[in-house]
Amino acid sequence: KSIPLCARTHTERVHSPLMCLVGLTYTNFTFTNLLATTTGNPQSPARATVTVKNVGARNGTVVVQIYAEDPVMDHVRPWKRLIAFQRVTLAAGEAQPVSLDLTADELEFYDDDMKLRIVPGTYTISAGEDSFNAGYLTTSLVL
Repeated sequence: KSIPLCARTHTERVHSPLMCLVGLTYTNFTFTNLLATTTGNPQSPARATVTVKNVGARNGTVVVQIYAEDPVMDHVRPWKRLIAFQRVTLAAGEAQPVSLDLTADELEFYDDDMKLRIVPGTYTISAGEDSFNAGYLTTSLVL
């Protein structure tokens, strides 16, 4: 008897993300024109904008997910972190730009002195409907 995907450990499925609660849709979406910009606001230091298009024949809903890969630093961090997401419903053939604020809460971490800080450097920002496919559309953000 096979073990359900969501019950397996990370050592049994190294190359696939473990997703138990994946939403299903009857249409397809494309993600284009990803842009990450700084805002000058300390509480929300950056914004990511991506164009989402429903390329299927049916209306559908997708969760736009933004991931960040931190700059090289002294501390071990997850190499890709979900930092923002938003549910979007689009009619068949409809395209819409989606802007998400990248908050300080999502970009900060505790340093050796137990102080929250944002590491200056170049972040890789990616967008998609899941963590596995988010790497196909990337841009850089310098903080």
